[in-house]
Amino acid sequence: MNKTLTLLSSSIAWILALLWIFPLLYAFWAAFHSAEYTTNFALFAPLELGNFEKAWSQAPFIRYMFNTFAISILTLASQLIVCTLAAYALARIKFRGRTFVFSLIIMQLMVTPEILIVENYQTLAQLHAIDTYFAVAIPYIASAFGIFLLRQSFKSVPIDLENAAKLEGCNLLQIIWKVYVPLAKPTYVAYALVSISTHWNNFLWPLIVTNTENSRPLTVGLSIFGAPESGVDWAIICAGTLISIAPLLLIFIYFPTSVHSVIYACRNQIMRLLSWNIQSTKGCDHVFNIDRIIKGIQAFGNLDVICLQEVSRHMVPYNNDDQKSLIEERFAGYHSTWAPGFSRPLANGKTKNLAI
Repeated sequence: MNKTLTLLSSSIAWILALLWIFPLLYAFWAAFHSAEYTTNFALFAPLELGNFEKAWSQAPFIRYMFNTFAISILTLASQLIVCTLAAYALARIKFRGRTFVFSLIIMQLMVTPEILIVENYQTLAQLHAIDTYFAVAIPYIASAFGIFLLRQSFKSVPIDLENAAKLEGCNLLQIIWKVYVPLAKPTYVAYALVSISTHWNNFLWPLIVTNTENSRPLTVGLSIFGAPESGVDWAIICAGTLISIAPLLLIFIYFPTSVHSVIYACRNQIMRLLSWNIQSTKGCDHVFNIDRIIKGIQAFGNLDVICLQEVSRHMVPYNNDDQKSLIEERFAGYHSTWAPGFSRPLANGKTKNLAI
């Protein structure tokens, strides 16, 4: 029974895959053959590149591609900034109404962008921003999907890493940049791929707010290029389509290799981050301050174990016995020992230990 279900699911998956890839295969076939073979599938039909030359000469693809690249990068960069800050606030900062605010953001996913076209166009017209990159990008900057994705990723980061960064003297932006962003690299890569592919292929909104070649993306330019009044030559249209989607195809072909590189880099970043939190005694300002370290430790509350592996070599006096006395004086109720240290039960049965 299980084998039958597996075979059935595999067969359905292959059928859906073939249906999905068939338009792309047809585009390749038509682009590399003359017009007479667009509907006549002769296996040994001669290949030619003339369709690409004609398509390239009939439309300013370099300008369209530059516009599309600029719009996609502008949108993605703005989304990453806004979504990162919003996701951190919703994941870590406690404020009244946080759940309600997050619910409103999630509700945005149920609102189709087409509903807001008229209002957005009127607003941009009042700002005199029509036919600009800014006009194409701004409705998509506050991405509910991006905020949700990064919020879930940030919530999985141990709070102890943030506390360790605070102990090192990092401010809020440094904590986000040095702790949360490196640990969420796979999420950023996944979201970047979705965002770039979405806005690279976006058509309706750019069609409305762009009027000239100065800001017109590939999708709008290709629709004008293949309009019926200019004559329909499917071979040339397919060649123009392949030119427009070539960058995305290269990205998605490279993606299976790059994702492993990102995960490997993220794993190394975690190892460096943990080593930095444990071994380094200098804060983000690169200044050793034993009072700041002790104050930060005390702010964390009633800790069972405090590890100061590398702090002792910066302390004055450097004499071992004097250091032990100084540490135990600063932390009442803790026992001072040398690393790797040992556990010592206190009167209440709780184990406390201080390693220097």
